[in-house]
Amino acid sequence: MSAPEDDVRLARLAQAGEVAAFDRIARQYQVILLRFVRRNFPNIPDAEDIVQESLLRAFENIGKYRPAWPLKSWLLTITCRVAVNQIRHHSVQSRLMANLRHRCVTASAGPRDSTADHDESLNLWNAAARLLTPTQFRAVWLLYAEEMDRHDIARILGKSRPTTRLILYRAKKILQSHFSASAAESISNSADSRVAQGVVL
Repeated sequence: MSAPEDDVRLARLAQAGEVAAFDRIARQYQVILLRFVRRNFPNIPDAEDIVQESLLRAFENIGKYRPAWPLKSWLLTITCRVAVNQIRHHSVQSRLMANLRHRCVTASAGPRDSTADHDESLNLWNAAARLLTPTQFRAVWLLYAEEMDRHDIARILGKSRPTTRLILYRAKKILQSHFSASAAESISNSADSRVAQGVVL
């Protein structure tokens, strides 16, 4: 079954470099993709992030799309792959973000009985400040330290809600990549290969 004529036209325009054409595709299918993720992957906490990442990947790979494929099916396939990949890494990311929340609260609360915990918190936020843009850092702080919802964060940042979700998503990916790499380096220096095999995913 071929794609509808309007989908083919928009896809060809997007392949020719018309960003506005892909924006129309994204607006047309965003809700469909979101429903798909929520229905088929109910345990994923940030379905909107999955859709955003899927649309980004579709945009980056629009040149590979062929009109013989229904555009909806092509987008759903990409979304499914992104969701499955998220599930594979979800436990690692959940531990990281839980740790981040704990540490940011520790850092914002001032001196503690445990100097080590406080120092570790400051080290994490120093790393975040170095790795993230000022806007990304502020968004992450508001989310985890101030425990604000995304709507309020968007208002404070002066950004749209979709843009704010994208800022947070990219910041999480940067932090996850950095701290996962740090953990992997520590593991590689460990003499306990059995533990290493159990941690590296």
